[in-house]
Amino acid sequence: MPCHLRPDTLAERFSLEGNPDIGKDWTTGTLEYLDEDGKAQLKEIPLTPADFGVNEGRFKKHFKKVNGDADLVPLHEYIELETRDSHGKTPFIWTTDASKRLIQVEVSSAMVELTLERRRNWRMLEYLSGLHIDRMEQSHSHEVQEWRSKYEQANAEREASIDSIARGMAELAASSSAPAAGTPPTGGSSVAVAPPTSVAAAAEAGPAGDQPLVEITDEDMTQCTNCKTCYEDLSELFEKTTIMVDGESKVVSRVIPGIFDKIEITPELVQRARKVADNCDAEIIRFHNQG
Repeated sequence: MPCHLRPDTLAERFSLEGNPDIGKDWTTGTLEYLDEDGKAQLKEIPLTPADFGVNEGRFKKHFKKVNGDADLVPLHEYIELETRDSHGKTPFIWTTDASKRLIQVEVSSAMVELTLERRRNWRMLEYLSGLHIDRMEQSHSHEVQEWRSKYEQANAEREASIDSIARGMAELAASSSAPAAGTPPTGGSSVAVAPPTSVAAAAEAGPAGDQPLVEITDEDMTQCTNCKTCYEDLSELFEKTTIMVDGESKVVSRVIPGIFDKIEITPELVQRARKVADNCDAEIIRFHNQG
């Protein structure tokens, strides 16, 4: 009989695939409402247990209209506060009334406790899956990249300084009709000036990271067909969101805001990004080779 080997550690056997926004406490949702002119608008909100419960009749007693004088704090931010800092503050969430108008509702202490408990459970699942190890590795990789950049910058400045000194010495030697230092006399006063180093050439070319690996412009986003390929095959870079197009809400894909400040660009990621861009049904993903 064939032998099926299981991974050695719990983290290797444990998978959170299928959960949205792994690595975040809350996934996000889109609240559709009508503005003062009666036009449909969208508001992106974190989906906490309270945002689910506000639409359930059985939880109705845990929500009430906010007092106009209340010191309001969004629920997902309120639970991050220390006890001394939360004193006197009122947790709330956004929702809509019967007329689809955007309103704020106060959240009960029981709903706050439920939100805290759900977050604790989710973080425990992330820990069991080894996500904390991935975060440590990403943090370490980011620190290494920062030090590498500092070293390269310092090295470039040093070479530029040497070039400046060499040019100055050459100009001084030429003006005094004396041979440049290190150049044997030849009977004339000609001076050999070193050509610009590769640092100057690199400066003209510009750094490789001037452009993101992939991008979808706001204009192109409206053409998205939501084929799901990008955010399902490459969830490290893409996510789905909802936008307004011609007065109607539309689910589309976008590049996760700020993702390139947090993620390491590896050859494997570049290869996957190129494949996703090539397979985009709407042909709106712009791939920029990082080589």
